[in-house]
Amino acid sequence: MVSFLQVAQAVGTLETDVYWIHESTLAKRLGVTESELEGWVKCVREGGSGTKSKNTFKSNPPPYNAKIDLADLSADNILDLYYQEIRSKTVPKSNREVWSLFGFHRYYFIGTSESCRSTSLMTQIDIARYVVGVHKELLNNEDSYCVLLC
Repeated sequence: MVSFLQVAQAVGTLETDVYWIHESTLAKRLGVTESELEGWVKCVREGGSGTKSKNTFKSNPPPYNAKIDLADLSADNILDLYYQEIRSKTVPKSNREVWSLFGFHRYYFIGTSESCRSTSLMTQIDIARYVVGVHKELLNNEDSYCVLLC
């Protein structure tokens, strides 16, 4: 189990990027599991862990002890880390049956709030779809968001 501060320091060592990356890629870069990353992001968002009503709340170490909204792309934060959640719909075809699977995927951006706003996640996904060749199938169903970026 890694500590909050270890992950925060690992985030600080990441180089800024011009691309959004999938949550699994960020977890690999930080050397943590996806569930550890999710727990860490929750601690960042809430300014600590535990519950105040049961007196078990423990603040994050300074300077991370304030609530930090990583989903707010309009303001810089101390971590230079931002995320967006995308709902994906994949339709695997097997034996003439069609299943629809829905899920939320989180994509992270390392850099300033200004640079993350200038790099559109949906444009990046559309380019990946085109390169992979799935754009023709997706043109028929505009609400389909296949997760292609990892």
